[in-house]
Order: sequence, then structure tokens, then C-alpha cells
Amino acid sequence: MLRMLPLALLLALAGCGQGGEPVSPETRTALVEDQYAYHVGVLAYLYGYPLVDTFRQEHNERLAASDPGLPALDPMRSLGFFEILNLQLKAKPPGPGSELLMAQFDAIGVGPNSSFKDASLTPAAKRGLERAIRDARVMLEAAPSDLDGVLGAAAAYRAANTKDANAEE
Repeated sequence: MLRMLPLALLLALAGCGQGGEPVSPETRTALVEDQYAYHVGVLAYLYGYPLVDTFRQEHNERLAASDPGLPALDPMRSLGFFEILNLQLKAKPPGPGSELLMAQFDAIGVGPNSSFKDASLTPAAKRGLERAIRDARVMLEAAPSDLDGVLGAAAAYRAANTKDANAEE
């Protein structure tokens, strides 16, 4: 469940601070960007968790087979999560009906029509995405029984979007 917009954001959108003083356009823009990145970031994390986790597991299995001494990849707690999600969505774009969601993901650089670059994020967007990772992880950990449904949906998505499935069409 996404949290409500904070009072500071609502006041900034109205053009005033918590004490009624005017807020600069830069402050207003940063607050909006932070919150947008947060809310879309949570959606992207929850949507992409099964895809990124499967990629992580497969990568680490190949790595362990080729060179057991190398450290395992664990992007699940960093902005690297969004980089891998972006690459996965480019490689296997979602089907019809997901255009609006993917447009939101593209707006934060994660969707299939964009290229995620951690270094190009504004400080506000970076803060929002970092909070999104933390809060989305809490949501997933709080609902382990629902995670099975999410993972099942991701498995169905992967099965429908593999090269073999697309070759038959």
C-alpha cells in the first residue's frame, strides 16, 4: 500500500511552506520529483521483483559454475535493481495493456523505452527511488503469502515471452 502524500508536498504544490511562507519553484520541483520517483519506484520494484530476482539467481548460478571465487550479484537493495529491471524490460517488453504502466516506468528511466543511468538521476529522484526500494522490500516481506502469486505471475510472463513462445506465433 502506498503512503499518502506528505503535507510538505501538498503545501509546496500550493506554493507555500508549512509556516505559510512562499516556496521557491526549485523546492516545489524537487518535492514533486522526489514523490513521483518514490511512488512509481515502488510500483516498478513490486512489478519487477520477480524478473530481477530470477535474473540474479540465474546470473549467480552461471557465475558459481564458471568461477566460484567471484562474489554473487545482489542488486535487490540498491539502485542497480532498476538498472537490471530496465535491461529486462528492454529484452522482453510486456505485452499489450501495459502501455500506461510502462510510460510511468519510462518517466523515471526504468521502462523499456528508456535507459536507466544512476549517475544521471537528480538528487530528488535518487532519494525517491532509494526510499521506494526500502519501502517496497518491507511490503514484500510483510506479505509472504501474496509473494507466491506475484512469482507465479512472473513465471507465466517469462514463459509467454521467451524466444520459443514467440517463435511459435
